[in-house]
Formats: sequence, structure tokens, C-alpha cells
Amino acid sequence: MQPDGGSAVGSQRRASTLLSLIALGGLLAAVQGLFLLWRFPQSGGLDGLSGQLLALAFGSGLLSALLLSPLWWLLRRFHPAAKQGRWQAAGWSATLSLAMVVAGWLVADRLTRTPWIDPAVAPWLALGLALLLGLLALSWPLPSKGLRWTAIGLAPLALLWTVVALLPSTGPTTARARPWDGTPRPDIVLVTVDTLRADRLAAYGGRDGLTPALDKAASEGVLFHRPVASSPWTMPSIASLMTSVSTLEHGAGLPLAPGPTFLRTPLAEDWEVLAERLKGAGYRTRAVVNNAFLSPERGFAQGFDLYETPLLDSSRATFLAEVPLGRLALHLLPLEALGDPRAAAVTDRALEWLADDDPAPLFLWLHYIDPHAPYRAHPEALQRISMLEELEASPRAADDGTVVGQFFVAAHWIRGGLVWLSHEDRRRLVTFYDAAVRYTDVHVGRLFEALRQRQERRPTLVAFTADHGEEFWDHGRFEHGHDYYNEVTRVPLFFWAPGVLPAGHSVDEPAGLVDIAPTLLDLAGLPQPEANGWDDGLSLVPAWRAETFDLPPRDSGNNLYNHPAVLIEEGPWRAILRAHGLLELYHVPTDPLEQRDVALLQPETTKVFREILQPRLEAFMEAAGDEPAGLSAEDMEGLRSLGYVQ
Repeated sequence: MQPDGGSAVGSQRRASTLLSLIALGGLLAAVQGLFLLWRFPQSGGLDGLSGQLLALAFGSGLLSALLLSPLWWLLRRFHPAAKQGRWQAAGWSATLSLAMVVAGWLVADRLTRTPWIDPAVAPWLALGLALLLGLLALSWPLPSKGLRWTAIGLAPLALLWTVVALLPSTGPTTARARPWDGTPRPDIVLVTVDTLRADRLAAYGGRDGLTPALDKAASEGVLFHRPVASSPWTMPSIASLMTSVSTLEHGAGLPLAPGPTFLRTPLAEDWEVLAERLKGAGYRTRAVVNNAFLSPERGFAQGFDLYETPLLDSSRATFLAEVPLGRLALHLLPLEALGDPRAAAVTDRALEWLADDDPAPLFLWLHYIDPHAPYRAHPEALQRISMLEELEASPRAADDGTVVGQFFVAAHWIRGGLVWLSHEDRRRLVTFYDAAVRYTDVHVGRLFEALRQRQERRPTLVAFTADHGEEFWDHGRFEHGHDYYNEVTRVPLFFWAPGVLPAGHSVDEPAGLVDIAPTLLDLAGLPQPEANGWDDGLSLVPAWRAETFDLPPRDSGNNLYNHPAVLIEEGPWRAILRAHGLLELYHVPTDPLEQRDVALLQPETTKVFREILQPRLEAFMEAAGDEPAGLSAEDMEGLRSLGYVQ
């Protein structure tokens, strides 16, 4: 009979152990989830990435319980109750003790997040205080039955969140690819650099030496001198690139409703984008994209087999930093483990995919973010900076009177007129921007060098451009999204394919981002999207193959801030029509920096452009969705990381 009794005791011990660990996991998970809900009230809900962030908090609670299990075993093994044979009582006492450790950690973590404690020391100080509190709890009375059942009741909730965390996120529906028939087609690489001014490249008048790799690649292909960004901000501009239609037609990035600026319409699934066309022709489709406005939830992953978003991944670290146990994990994990949006990592990932010997052709889109705010003195460094803390504190002047330090993310303060920058501050921001452009050039250069080495074995076609430029008070404004002057709507554009395209050829006529997709499809021997209007994209191949080729006017619209305005560029002219009715007219050959408005001197030309732009402006002013849509917590954190919102 003794073995049976021992077996029963062993089963009881195992059941008690399992139940105690589940209860402890539930406590940890619930507390961390409540911390997240308190810090980010807009992140509630089980759907989408917001729910996954909460699930991450709960899942980390369960993982923490498992990591604490050896300590739990020691406490349970050597507790006085265990020596008396009261194993269940010892188990509950150990559970309470570890719960007190966690509670102490939560409190101590908040207390140690003060300016007078070194951030590198704070996690260890909090852990020490928590362990001390847990040891003190050993001498406390055993928990009541009510407390035990409360802990048990939290277990199903913890398990539910863990299941949610493990569920794969649902990606966008993509077009079904036709089997590749073996027809040789070139690999296609689309490179877009966020916020890159054209005048930083020597080919567009920039100082020699800032972008040697890009200048070399541009000299090996066909360069367009007057490309027009479809919008002065990312979302509608890239949508036009992918759909080859104007911002007014595809409607991505239009205001959803009166209210917050960033409530904008996504790119509708009805549009057949470049990736879907190439996927339908047998291409493998890959993307590494760094911008919160280009997330899968906003419709930009359509047609891609793999769509990686390192910037959004790294933004999750801001959420984890608000969860005490996550804060310790961040302190221990390498920075790259939570997403690396730097140019070096983007190129590294691209080279991995380019090394794949799969015979099917590859379409690869790389969107670099480095020149975009926040501005950094050392863009090559991956810094762990709490964006939330940076944005919650207003910029403070240093002893020398400057506001811009080694890291500056407060573009929204400047945009709102709440911070005035000195001449030295402005010079410093330009210096930081140029450093980021130089850093990006180095790693885009690595990409081109790898493509040169594989060109004979695997022919590749590259299109290089930017979504928009950046304003540095050229016309009194800073950043982008506001206006349509040359510094923000003129972007670099060249096509590269040694042995296929004429090296060193340049085109002076205006072209647009809407023309990129038709050009790539044309060069790949695939059908182009049908152009239904003058503002739809056309293949640019005739521009270097034919003696004469006239492109229609190219326009830009859908700004992010302030009153609506629209731009059109045709022949030697650039015209901007604003919501208050003023039309500005500039003669590009004689006034490339747009310093002399000649609208009053050219009444007939002004009239023609006004007739074209007026209905487009009115359409933008009236555009709004039927239902407002909220921003997820991850959306907001991604926008914060780029300095868009406070």
C-alpha cells in the first residue's frame, strides 16, 4: 500500500506545482497587460497588431513564470512547511513569495526611472529591491483560500492571451501567381530612399563627394533631371508609384474625416499594384520597408510574398520599455534583436535574398529611412532611445543656447511654431541630414556593387528614386508634407541595367513617380497598366530610345499639413495653386530655385494652369471618407518614431 500512497502524494505534488506555476503566470501576465493598457489606452482590442502587443505582454508574463520556476522550486523545497510535509502549503507560500518579487519589481522599476539614477543601473537596482521584498514575504502568513482561487482564475486569461500571441498575423490578400514558364526575365530591384532631396546627388547639382556610390550608379544608367514626386509626403507618393495613377485617383492618404491629421485612407485592395503584376508573371516578391505609413495594414503589402517592416518591429520596443519585465529584457537583449531599420541592415537583408539561386525572377523593393527625422549625429549607430520620453519632454536649450543635441526628434515642435531654432541649430540639422544621406549612400553602394558582380549571371534592372525631399527653410518651412517647392517635390530618378540601358544618358523632360511601374514592366517585357488620363503613368523607355518623346504634364497633390494645394509641371513651367486661390508660376530654366513668381507677368499661362488645377484642388478640399478610423497603438508609435506626432 505504501507505493500507492507515495504515487498519490507525487501526483498531488505535480498537480500543485503545475497549478501554482499557471497561477503565477496569470498574475505576471495580468499585471503586465494592465501596465500596457494604462500606458497606452488606445492599444486595446484583440484584433491586429494592437492585440498582439498586449499578447506579448501577457506571454512574457508566462515566460517570466517559467524562468522563475527554479527559484520557486528552491523556495518550495526548503520552506519550513515543506519540511513538515505540507507540500501544498509550501507551494502556495512560494507562489506568493515570487508574486511579491514581481510586485516589488513593478514598484521599484517605476521608482528608479528618475533622472538621478543611471539608466544602466536602474534595472539591477529594481531587481535587488524586488528580491528583498520577496524574501521578506517568506515570513508572512500563508495566503487565504480566496487569494489562491483569485490567482487560479487569472490562468485562463493568461492562456488566452498567449494563444493570441502565437497566432500568425493575417497578411493582405494577394493575387495568385501563375506558374513561371522559364522565360528569362530580369530580376527587378526598386530602391526608394525616404526624404532624399535630389540636390544631394552630384548629378542634380549637389556637392561632389556626398553620394559617390549613387553618382556612379546614375552615370551607368539613364538619369531623369526633372522627376516630380506625386505628393510631398510618403503615403500617397508611394501609392502613385505602385499604382501608376495620380494621388487624386487612387485616393490613398486622403483625410478620412475632420479631426486628427493622421487619420488617412489606406491604399484600396481594388488597385492592381506593381508587385501583383510581377507576381502574376511568375516573380518572387520581397520587400524591406521602413515607414509607418507603408505598413501592411495601410495596403502596401499587396502582392508581396514577404513584407518585412524593421522600423515597426523596433517600435514595439517602446511598448516593451513600458512593461517592467520587458524593460529588463530590453536591457539584456542585443539592439538588433528587436528590429534594425538602418541602411546597413536593409542592404544585408537584400543581399541574402539576392544570393538565392531560385530560377524564378525576383522583384525586390527596398525602402530606406535613414535621411528621415529623427536627426542623429551618428546615423550609423543603432541607439536604444525611448521615443516616448523624448517626445513627452519639450526641447531644452543647452548652455551654448542650442536646442539640437546629438539626437533630435522634435520636428512637431518646430512645425507647430513652439520652438524657434537658431542659425547654429539649423546648420546642425542640415549636417545631420547630410550625414544620414552619406551613410545611406555607402550601403546602397554595397547593393549596387553586389548587383554588378552578379549582372552577367543574373541580369537585374534597378529603379532608384525617393518618395519626396526635405525642406530646410528654403522657402521658410522645415521638414516635408507642407508644400510643393522644388526642394520637396523634386526627387532623384534613374534606371540602371548595364548592357541593356545606355550608360550616361539623361532626359530633361519632366517625369513622375507614376511612370516608374510602366517603365519597369516595359523593360521586363510585360503588359503595362492602361493609361486613362493625362496624369496616369507611361513607360519612359521611348524617352531614351526615340528621337522625340513628349511626356504629358506631371502633377503632385495631397499634402499632409496646412491647407490643400496642388502642383503641375509641364515644359519650362511649374505652377502651384493654393486653397486661398493664389497661383504661383515659376520658369524652371531661369529660376530653378523658385525665387521669382511670374504669374502676373504670364497671365495667359497662369490662366491655362489654373483651369487645369482648380478642379483638382477642389476635389482634394472636398475629399473625406465616410467613417473615421482610429490609429492603432503601433501606428502611433511608428509615427512617433519618425517625429510626426507627439
